[in-house]
Amino acid sequence: MLFLCSALAVVCTQHGTRRTDARSLNDIFSIVVVTAQIHAPLPDLEGDILVGDFRCAAGRSATSAVRIVSRRGVAFEVIAPASAGTSTSAGPSTGRGSAFGAATQHAEVAGDNLKAGALLTFFVLPFAGLDAAFDEDQRTLLKILLSNFSLFAPHDDLVPLGPLLALPVFVFVRLISGNGEICDGLAAAGVAGFGIAAQTADENNFIDGHERIPPSGSEDTMRGGKREIKAKTEIEPRELTIKRSQPNVPLRLAEWEDFTVDRKKATWLTVLAAALALLGAAKNSARAEHSPTGTDPFEGHGDVGNVLHAGSVEYDAAKRSYTIAGSGENMWFASDAFQFVWKKVSGDATLTADISFLGKGVNEHRKAVLMIRQSLDADSPYADAALHGNGLTSLQYREEKGAATHEIQTSISAPARLRIEKRGAYFSLWLADKKGEFYLASGSTRITLKAPFYVGMGVCSHDKDVVETAVFSNVDLKTAEPAAAAASTLYSTLEIITVASTDRRAIYVAAERFEAPNWMPDGKSLLFNRNGYIEKIPVMGGTPQTMDTGFATRCNNDHGISPDGTQLAISDQSQEEHRSLVYVVPIGGGAPRRITQKSPSYWHGWSPDGKTLAFVGQRNGDFDIYAIPASGGEETQLTTAKGLDDGPEYTPDGKYIYFNSERTGHMQIWRMRADGSEQEQVIFGQYNDWFPHISPDGQQLVFLTYDANVTGHPENKEVMLRLMSLKDKKITVLAKLFGGQGTMNVPSWSPDSRQLAFVSYQLWAKENTEK
Repeated sequence: MLFLCSALAVVCTQHGTRRTDARSLNDIFSIVVVTAQIHAPLPDLEGDILVGDFRCAAGRSATSAVRIVSRRGVAFEVIAPASAGTSTSAGPSTGRGSAFGAATQHAEVAGDNLKAGALLTFFVLPFAGLDAAFDEDQRTLLKILLSNFSLFAPHDDLVPLGPLLALPVFVFVRLISGNGEICDGLAAAGVAGFGIAAQTADENNFIDGHERIPPSGSEDTMRGGKREIKAKTEIEPRELTIKRSQPNVPLRLAEWEDFTVDRKKATWLTVLAAALALLGAAKNSARAEHSPTGTDPFEGHGDVGNVLHAGSVEYDAAKRSYTIAGSGENMWFASDAFQFVWKKVSGDATLTADISFLGKGVNEHRKAVLMIRQSLDADSPYADAALHGNGLTSLQYREEKGAATHEIQTSISAPARLRIEKRGAYFSLWLADKKGEFYLASGSTRITLKAPFYVGMGVCSHDKDVVETAVFSNVDLKTAEPAAAAASTLYSTLEIITVASTDRRAIYVAAERFEAPNWMPDGKSLLFNRNGYIEKIPVMGGTPQTMDTGFATRCNNDHGISPDGTQLAISDQSQEEHRSLVYVVPIGGGAPRRITQKSPSYWHGWSPDGKTLAFVGQRNGDFDIYAIPASGGEETQLTTAKGLDDGPEYTPDGKYIYFNSERTGHMQIWRMRADGSEQEQVIFGQYNDWFPHISPDGQQLVFLTYDANVTGHPENKEVMLRLMSLKDKKITVLAKLFGGQGTMNVPSWSPDSRQLAFVSYQLWAKENTEK
C-alpha cells in the first residue's frame, strides 16, 4: 500500500509541473559513472523530485553529468557542467528534478530495488511528459534505463512478464494521446523495449541489439520462489560520452549489488502498470499539457477540449514552419476542441504567420488559427485570427470563461499571411497585401486576460471524426511590456452586428476618422460622414462613393434618411460662422435646403410620417430638444430641464421621442410624448448612456454606454453597445469596443430590425503596417 500511495503521490505532484524551455542540449553530453560500495547514508532528497526533462536539473547547460553511486539501489546526483575534466557535485536534483532522481525515489519505495523503480519511472514519465518534451535527451535517457538497469536482462525474473508489460504501456500512451514524440517514443519503448527485448533476452543475451556483459564473478542461484544474484563490486570510475548519432550505446558496468527479485513483486508491478494506464485515460482532459519536440519558440502543444483523434505538431526550424494536425468538433459556442501549440507570455503580444491548409478538406469551416487565450481549459476566454477552409477570415473571441464565442468577419477571403495583435485589453486582426505590407482588417474586441496567458497556433477539423492539417510558415512571435505608442494612427472600422448572435462583420476599414452610419431603407447600402462629406457604401463592402451635397462640405455626424427614402437630412457647418445648421438634400444629391434658422442645430430624428424633424439646439447657453416642420418653419422647444438633453429619436408609431438627458447628474435614457409631455426616465444605473435608437419593429432599443467617470460623449474611449427589450426592460451587452463620438450618433438599424451598423476605432503605431 505504501508503494502504491507513494507512486500516486509522485504522479499527482508531477501533473502540476510546467516546462519553461524546449531547447535541446548540444549534441554531446557526458555521464560520469562512479561505482562504489558506500555504507554512509546518501544525502536526503530535498522536496519532490519529479519526472521530467533531466536537462532542467542541470541548469540546461551545454554539458551535463550524472553521477551514479551504488548502495543496494542506485542514487543519482546531477553534476554541474564539467570543466577541464573535473566536475563539481550539485547534490541531488530538487524542485524540477530529473527522471534519474525519480527512478531513485521509486527504487527506494520499491524496497531499494532499482529495477523496479526504473520500471515504475517509465509508467509515470508520461505524466511529466505532459509538460516536458520527449526529445533526443529523453530518448537517450530511455535507452540508458533500458540497457544499464538490466530491466530485462537474462538473469531477471521480469523477463517472462515482458509481453504483459508491453500492452499496458502501449495502451497507456495512446489513451493519454500525447504528442507524436511521446506516443511514438513510449509506445516503441513499451513494445520494442519491454516486449521484444524481453522475449529475446534469454535467447540472444542482448537488449536493443547490444550485447549485455554480466558482472564478472556473479553468481545466479534459485532459492524457493526467488532468484538471488550476487555480484562483485568493482570500484572504478568510468566515463561515457553518448552522441545523438549513437543513442543506443550500452553502458558496460559492473556495479551490481546484492538484490532479490520477488515474482510476487513483479506481478504487483504489472498490475500497477495497468492501473496507471487507466489513470492516464482519466487525465485525457489535460492533454494540452504535452510539450513539443523542439518547437521553438513555443513551449508545448496538445489537444484542448475533447477530441476523438489526437493531434500532432511537426516543426521545421529552417523554414520556421509548423505542420499542425488537429481534430475536434468545433471552436465555437462555450467550449473548444482543437490541437494547440503554445507559449506562455505576459504583456502585449503579436503573432504572425502564413497559413495554408493541406488537402481539400471535409468541412468547409475547418479552422487554422493564431490564438491568444487565458488558459488551456476548453471554455477559456480567448481571441484568435481564424482562417476557415472556405476562405472566411475572422477575429473570433470569447469574452469570459464559459461564455459564447463571437466573431468579427472580414471582407477579405483566403489571405495568405495573418496577424493577431494584443495591445492591453484590445485584440485586432491584420492581413498582408501582395507586397507583404499589413493592413487592419477588422474591428477590435476588448477582453481582459490575466498574465501569464497562452499565445499560439491551432487547428480544428470542425468534424469530430476527421483530422485536418494546416501549415503555419514564416512564424513570428513578438512580446513586449505594455507601452503607449509614441505616434499612433487612428483606424476607423465600419461594422455590422447581428443582434441575435452579436456576431460582427467589418465592411470597411480606413486609417482615418469616419463616423455615424445610416442604413438605407432598401437595406442595400450604408451612409457615413468623412472629412465633411457624406459617403455611400454597399452593405457587403466595396469602395465608398461621395454623395453630392452641394455647398454643404462640412457635414458632421448628425444625418439621416427620410422614412420614404427620398431625402437626406444633414447637419452642416460650412455657413454662418461655421455653426451647425440643419439642411435637407435629395437622396440622389443636389442643392441643400435650409431647415433651421438658428444655430447651432444638430439633426437627430425624423417623424414616421416624414413631416417633422427633431433636433438639438443650443439656445441661451442650454442644449435642449426641439421640433420643426420638415418643410421649414418655426421651431418648438420640447425640453426645458437644466443640463444637456440630446439624441432625440421618434418611435416607429410616432407617439414617443426617446432621448438622453443628464438632468439627474449623469447621462441617462428618457422618453416623452411627441409634443414634449410626460417626460420619464427609462434606463437607470451607474453608466452614462447616450443616443437611443429604436428598432423599426418597435421592440428594442440600442444605445451607447460610457463608464460612469466619463463626461460628455468624447471620442476614443472604452464604450459598450447595449440593447434593451422594450417589452421586459431587460438589458444586454451587444459589443465592447473602443469608440464613442462617431460610433452610433444617429439611427443605424437595418430595415428588418435584425442588424445594426456602427463605427469602432483603434489606435495603432505605424510599425504595425510593416512586414
